[in-house]
Amino acid sequence: MEHHKKVNEIKLEGQMALIVLILAIFAPGWSTIIAGVLSKNDDQQKSAIIVGILQVLLTFILVGWIWAIISALAIKKNSA
Repeated sequence: MEHHKKVNEIKLEGQMALIVLILAIFAPGWSTIIAGVLSKNDDQQKSAIIVGILQVLLTFILVGWIWAIISALAIKKNSA
């Protein structure tokens, strides 16, 4: 749960948050990993990679896909 909270606190510059949101629809999990790589905070990077991998693994039962979109929406909200 702590990792999810750190991912939701990611702030991205410019239109990157919108790109992550669009990517979450077509590549769930990978969007969270990319957001983590773009983050300047080391703790957020590690958490985003862990959460992204879980999202990729859970995509097949739709949980990961929905989780990725929710995370991307939170990142977009923080970055606006």
